Amino acid sequence: MTALPTSPSSLLLFKDPMPKKKAISLVRTRHGCACCERQDRYDVLLYEKRIGQLYFNVTGYVGTLPTPEGSMFTVPESSIAVYQREAATLNREFAEAGFPTTHPALNKVQA
Repeated sequence: MTALPTSPSSLLLFKDPMPKKKAISLVRTRHGCACCERQDRYDVLLYEKRIGQLYFNVTGYVGTLPTPEGSMFTVPESSIAVYQREAATLNREFAEAGFPTTHPALNKVQA
Protein backbone atom coordinates (compact mmCIF):
# COMPACT_ATOMS: atom_id res chain seq x y z
CA MET A 1 0.00 0.00 0.00
CA THR A 2 1.41 3.39 -0.95
CA ALA A 3 0.88 6.52 1.09
CA LEU A 4 -0.59 9.65 -0.45
CA PRO A 5 1.89 12.49 -0.93
CA THR A 6 1.77 15.16 1.75
CA SER A 7 4.06 17.86 0.41
CA PRO A 8 2.26 21.04 -0.74
CA SER A 9 3.56 20.81 -4.31
CA SER A 10 2.33 17.25 -4.79
CA LEU A 11 -1.08 18.02 -3.25
CA LEU A 12 -1.77 20.43 -6.10
CA LEU A 13 -2.07 17.41 -8.39
CA PHE A 14 -5.08 16.19 -6.39
CA LYS A 15 -6.86 19.53 -6.18
CA ASP A 16 -9.97 19.86 -8.33
CA PRO A 17 -9.37 22.68 -10.84
CA MET A 18 -13.10 23.55 -11.10
CA PRO A 19 -14.87 24.95 -8.03
CA LYS A 20 -18.03 23.11 -6.99
CA LYS A 21 -20.38 26.08 -7.26
CA LYS A 22 -24.05 25.21 -7.74
CA ALA A 23 -26.78 27.54 -8.86
CA ILE A 24 -29.63 25.07 -8.20
CA SER A 25 -29.89 22.83 -5.15
CA LEU A 26 -32.61 20.41 -4.10
CA VAL A 27 -32.92 20.08 -0.31
CA ARG A 28 -35.14 17.50 1.39
CA THR A 29 -37.57 19.09 3.85
CA ARG A 30 -40.78 18.46 5.78
CA HIS A 31 -41.73 22.15 5.49
CA GLY A 32 -45.28 22.45 4.17
CA CYS A 33 -46.11 18.75 4.51
CA ALA A 34 -49.45 17.61 5.87
CA CYS A 35 -49.29 15.07 8.69
CA CYS A 36 -50.52 12.27 6.39
CA GLU A 37 -47.90 12.82 3.65
CA ARG A 38 -45.47 9.91 3.46
CA GLN A 39 -43.00 11.37 0.96
CA ASP A 40 -40.68 14.25 1.84
CA ARG A 41 -40.84 17.45 -0.14
CA TYR A 42 -37.81 19.12 -1.71
CA ASP A 43 -37.06 22.83 -1.61
CA VAL A 44 -35.71 24.24 -4.87
CA LEU A 45 -32.91 26.69 -4.03
CA LEU A 46 -31.47 29.16 -6.52
CA TYR A 47 -28.27 30.72 -5.15
CA GLU A 48 -29.27 29.51 -1.65
CA LYS A 49 -32.68 31.22 -1.81
CA ARG A 50 -35.86 29.14 -1.78
CA ILE A 51 -37.81 29.72 -4.97
CA GLY A 52 -40.09 26.71 -5.05
CA GLN A 53 -40.86 23.24 -3.82
CA LEU A 54 -41.18 19.78 -5.31
CA TYR A 55 -44.02 17.74 -3.83
CA PHE A 56 -45.05 14.13 -4.34
CA ASN A 57 -48.22 13.62 -6.34
CA VAL A 58 -49.84 10.25 -7.13
CA THR A 59 -46.94 8.67 -9.06
CA GLY A 60 -44.03 11.10 -8.76
CA TYR A 61 -42.73 14.54 -7.84
CA VAL A 62 -44.17 17.70 -9.38
CA GLY A 63 -42.57 21.14 -9.63
CA THR A 64 -40.41 23.47 -11.70
CA LEU A 65 -36.70 24.24 -11.98
CA PRO A 66 -35.20 27.60 -13.03
CA THR A 67 -33.23 27.94 -16.27
CA PRO A 68 -30.36 30.34 -17.02
CA GLU A 69 -32.56 32.13 -19.59
CA GLY A 70 -34.93 33.26 -16.82
CA SER A 71 -37.82 30.86 -17.36
CA MET A 72 -39.03 27.90 -15.32
CA PHE A 73 -38.60 24.35 -16.65
CA THR A 74 -41.45 21.95 -15.88
CA VAL A 75 -40.55 18.28 -15.63
CA PRO A 76 -43.44 15.83 -16.01
CA GLU A 77 -44.43 13.89 -12.89
CA SER A 78 -41.22 11.91 -12.21
CA SER A 79 -38.99 10.42 -9.55
CA ILE A 80 -36.65 12.63 -7.54
CA ALA A 81 -33.69 11.11 -9.44
CA VAL A 82 -34.99 12.65 -12.68
CA TYR A 83 -35.19 16.06 -10.98
CA GLN A 84 -31.67 15.67 -9.60
CA ARG A 85 -30.34 14.84 -13.09
CA GLU A 86 -32.15 17.85 -14.57
CA ALA A 87 -30.77 20.07 -11.79
CA ALA A 88 -27.24 18.83 -12.59
CA THR A 89 -27.77 19.57 -16.29
CA LEU A 90 -29.14 23.04 -15.51
CA ASN A 91 -26.20 23.71 -13.15
CA ARG A 92 -23.84 23.01 -16.07
CA GLU A 93 -25.85 25.42 -18.22
CA PHE A 94 -25.67 28.07 -15.45
CA ALA A 95 -21.88 27.57 -15.32
CA GLU A 96 -21.59 27.97 -19.12
CA ALA A 97 -23.68 31.15 -18.91
CA GLY A 98 -21.34 32.56 -16.25
CA PHE A 99 -23.75 32.12 -13.32
CA PRO A 100 -26.20 34.95 -14.14
CA THR A 101 -27.30 36.54 -10.87
CA THR A 102 -30.57 37.96 -12.11
CA HIS A 103 -33.55 35.66 -12.46
CA PRO A 104 -37.28 36.52 -12.28
CA ALA A 105 -37.76 33.77 -9.68
CA LEU A 106 -35.44 35.61 -7.27
CA ASN A 107 -37.87 38.53 -7.22
CA LYS A 108 -40.57 36.20 -5.88
CA VAL A 109 -38.52 34.49 -3.14
CA GLN A 110 -40.68 32.32 -0.89
CA ALA A 111 -40.35 32.36 2.88
